[in-house]
Amino acid sequence: MAFRLFLQPDQLEELGIIRDLGVEKIQSIADAFNDLKPPAIRPSDLRRALGNIFPEDSRTADVVLKHIMSLYTLRRERDLSVADLFEGLKHGIEAGGWSQEQISQWLTLQPQLQALFGLPSVQAVVKVLDLSYDYENILQKIKILTDIRPIFDDEATVIEAAIVSYTMRLYFDSLDGSKSLSIALDEEDITKLIQTCQRALNKAKTSKEFMCKNGIERTLICGEEEQ
Repeated sequence: MAFRLFLQPDQLEELGIIRDLGVEKIQSIADAFNDLKPPAIRPSDLRRALGNIFPEDSRTADVVLKHIMSLYTLRRERDLSVADLFEGLKHGIEAGGWSQEQISQWLTLQPQLQALFGLPSVQAVVKVLDLSYDYENILQKIKILTDIRPIFDDEATVIEAAIVSYTMRLYFDSLDGSKSLSIALDEEDITKLIQTCQRALNKAKTSKEFMCKNGIERTLICGEEEQ
């Protein structure tokens, strides 16, 4: 069965921003991505190039980057050809209520948009993201809650003492959706966790320095932005 996309109103609105850029502006984006030195390997590399094209319109730059990344990732995940991906997009915008004139504008842009997906810079950035997050579970947020728990007398009329306890709450995404996990900690656990995290940061820094000294100068630490 042919691939089809069903688009939300906000997605249609953002694709409309891209549609209204016109052929020349889309081509200038492709040229800017191709001219990046050194070649892009982070989304922020592409974002800087877009910032030069849209110096006073950060929203358009963000929208373009967002949809390039999300559509390319969708293409890789579904193993779609570029033609199939854009055919699915065409179905989505037709079903989403665009006028015939707006659809024609989009189709006029389509060759330039499709060409973006063949650019080495875009491919490299998506591959880096894939490798960075190719895990069964991906952490989204972490909290450590500190609770004071009173200790009552037998009649529960007097607080005789109290204990301070910790709960580490992990929020993560898995193949089954968003989940959370709560783990009780004590003070020793917290101290060890701080030490373990610092050791992990030191190991990452040492590994990056080693790779850079041995010729792999563009070595990334997941989540790190270029200095």
